[in-house]
Amino acid sequence: DASQTQAPTRVPGWLTTASDHMIEIWRSGFNGVPSADGSQFAELNANEVSTLYQDLPTTPGSTLYWRLYHRGRLGQDTMALDIGAPGSPVEQQRFTDGTTAWGFYTGTYTVPAGQTTTRFSFRSVSAAGGNRSVGNFLDGIFFGTAPFVELTKSAIPAGPLEVGDVITYRVTAKNEGGGAAENLVLTDD
Repeated sequence: DASQTQAPTRVPGWLTTASDHMIEIWRSGFNGVPSADGSQFAELNANEVSTLYQDLPTTPGSTLYWRLYHRGRLGQDTMALDIGAPGSPVEQQRFTDGTTAWGFYTGTYTVPAGQTTTRFSFRSVSAAGGNRSVGNFLDGIFFGTAPFVELTKSAIPAGPLEVGDVITYRVTAKNEGGGAAENLVLTDD
C-alpha cells in the first residue's frame, strides 16, 4: 500500500530488464509524491538500473500516438523512450525532470514496413544520488492509434411529419479508435 516491488505477474502487460524481474509501484502521496494520473505510478529503478517495456502487435504504416509523465526522485533524473522492433528499439527522445513537478510529453511513431510487433520501452539513463535502486518515476502512459469517433443520428418519429410535429433527435458517439477523444466538439448541419 506504499512503495512495493512487484513481480511482473502482478503488473500485467509490463516486463523489465532488471535481473530480479521486479517492478516498483508507488501509491500516490507516498513519501510526499503525488501521482500525475490515477492513484499509483512506477519507478523505473526498482532495485537496479533497468528498462520497463511492452511488446504490442502493430500494423505496418500506422501512426501510433504516445504520452507519458516523468519525474525525478532525488533530483534530476533522465530516462529515454525507445520504440521499435523487439531487440532493436531506437531512442525517440530523452526526458530530464526534477522533483518539483511531473514533466508531460507526447509524440508519434510510424510503424515501419514489416514490423508487426513494436516494443515501447522506458530506459533509465541516469538518476540523481548515485543509488542504483532509486530514480525515474513514470506515470500516465498511453500508446495507441488516434481516436476514431463514429456518429449515428436518429429521429423520432420517423416518416411523414405534419406541421407542428415535435421531432426528437438522438446522436450517439462511439470511439472506435485507440486514443481518448478529448475535447470533442460535435456540430450538425
